Amino acid sequence: MIAPRSANIAAASQPQKPDEHPIMMRLLGICLVGLLHLCGVGSPAFAGYCEDQYGAIRGLRERPVRGSCRSLRIFTIDGPTGPSRLELWADGDLRATPASLTTIVDAVGDVARRVGPKLREVRGPLGLPPIINVVIIAGTHPTRRDAIAETFPLSTMSAAEPVLQCPQLIYSSGLIPGQALRRTLAHELFHCAQESVLQAQMRAAGSDWWVEGSAEWFEDFVFPEHYRFANTNVAVQAFHDRSPTVSLLRMSYETVVFFAWLQQSRGPGAIGPYLAQMAGTGMAQLAGARRALDPAAYDEFAQAYIDETITLPSGVTVTGPALPHLADTTGEPEADPDITRRQPEPLTLMRGWFDVVPGGYRPKGTFGDKERVFSERPGTWSKLPEDMEVRCGERRKFRFASISVADAPVEMKVKPGTYKAVNCGECGATGPTVRRAGCVVGSWQLAAGSGGNCDWLGSFGGSMPGVSVSTVECNPGTARVSFNRDGSFEGTVNGVRRQVQITFQSRRGVSSPPVTAFNVISLAKSAGLWKAEEEGGALKLCSTTTTGAGFSEMIGGPRPAREPMRFGTLESLDFSYTCRGNAMSITYSPPGLPAFSYQLERIGPPAGDTPPPAR
Repeated sequence: MIAPRSANIAAASQPQKPDEHPIMMRLLGICLVGLLHLCGVGSPAFAGYCEDQYGAIRGLRERPVRGSCRSLRIFTIDGPTGPSRLELWADGDLRATPASLTTIVDAVGDVARRVGPKLREVRGPLGLPPIINVVIIAGTHPTRRDAIAETFPLSTMSAAEPVLQCPQLIYSSGLIPGQALRRTLAHELFHCAQESVLQAQMRAAGSDWWVEGSAEWFEDFVFPEHYRFANTNVAVQAFHDRSPTVSLLRMSYETVVFFAWLQQSRGPGAIGPYLAQMAGTGMAQLAGARRALDPAAYDEFAQAYIDETITLPSGVTVTGPALPHLADTTGEPEADPDITRRQPEPLTLMRGWFDVVPGGYRPKGTFGDKERVFSERPGTWSKLPEDMEVRCGERRKFRFASISVADAPVEMKVKPGTYKAVNCGECGATGPTVRRAGCVVGSWQLAAGSGGNCDWLGSFGGSMPGVSVSTVECNPGTARVSFNRDGSFEGTVNGVRRQVQITFQSRRGVSSPPVTAFNVISLAKSAGLWKAEEEGGALKLCSTTTTGAGFSEMIGGPRPAREPMRFGTLESLDFSYTCRGNAMSITYSPPGLPAFSYQLERIGPPAGDTPPPAR
């Protein structure tokens, strides 16, 4: 028996005992149009075979059909294998208003017109039987009172020689909008297409995951505009809730998410051939899933789900919950523990994230025999870097997602390979509980007119006897820095150019020809930790790592030279500062040299002050 459609998708998603597992279960949360009094639509034609065929269906404790049937309308479906006749019947005991029956007839007509062309897009072996009978009955399902519709294979019919093919019942159990009825019947007709050519696969133990998931996808494919009248959103939410620990093979309607991805990534023509490879009688469902799609494709699905790029045919994007936090590295050389997560069962969508704290690493990440299952940003999945160094004040966040089709559960393992500890200096601990000087916290840029190093170079000549320095050009460029609340900072400098002339005077008072010196920084980036004392006006930067591109050049003199600018790590730098409102002045006093100052203006809160949750 192809199971009734009712509201309780969540209940249908729970594991079932093999002897209770239906061939097709359809549960939906709304009920059929209230059928109160029967009125004719079209030419009435009574036939006794309705009671003969439906009166004592095996598996039902009560007779669903009470009397003879009345033909309401006959429709033609132009299916992939030729035309099929869909005949709509009403049980003799049914009472309905003309408006109710018109709603039903219009809905069935729309379904008949749309299903055929959409089935042709699905391709593969799927087709429809020559005859499809849909019967509206007066009663409710004897065991599921909220059921709307049910499809029966011929093997369950009571007559010795059944004449109906893919018979369906519509129960008059309440109210249902015409839009919901359209989607319900499209779903049930996809079961007819499955039943017509995939009988062995449908009767195999555990087939519900693809039988119902693909039918849920098909109704959205046929009537995308009626998404809000269906329970597909309930199935998607059930996927979010269950997929971290439950295999796709033990799901039902929830796998609509998988079939939406399959259609989106490979076209609707991939659905039929995929279903044709499903496991037959006596074959494991996992073997069918493995035969139907390359193992790497299941990783594509998992990673598209984590990247939130899957869209249902109705245009609704599948957005999932935040990823679970697996662990963080410790940064301790040769003592950093492995990060592991074991798959509970095959074809389970494994996912999570972990942080890499400051240190030097040569990591190795695997999930079974796979390595390209890690990502730092959406759309990019690859191996972990072979060698990486994380600086003070930084963390690198990696996501993990994969599905294994191996016979036995496998394990995700990240071996950090920590080979270098990074001393984050005397700035101390970082984190949300560390108090930082309130005025300093924020993002700043170099204020217009702030000379910075230009001021320093201008006074440089007066500090060294016999040396005269004159500034030819000094462009401080642009500079930005963010002092974050957690005690980290990052800054950038762009387009700095300095040109000075240096004249050396001998003890005899004779000046040598001037030497021209250039310093150019096209781009430099710094990051590290900071702390400030509000009372004393002291600002300390420590464990500062700077990278960049630039050069220094000397023209004239005995040894002209040009060499790249050197950047690197400084243990600490001490400044003094004053800060009020949106203005801050930072002064640096190099040992034995004149002090110089930077004037900064506030441009916003610190970058990353409130980071979004990991996905």
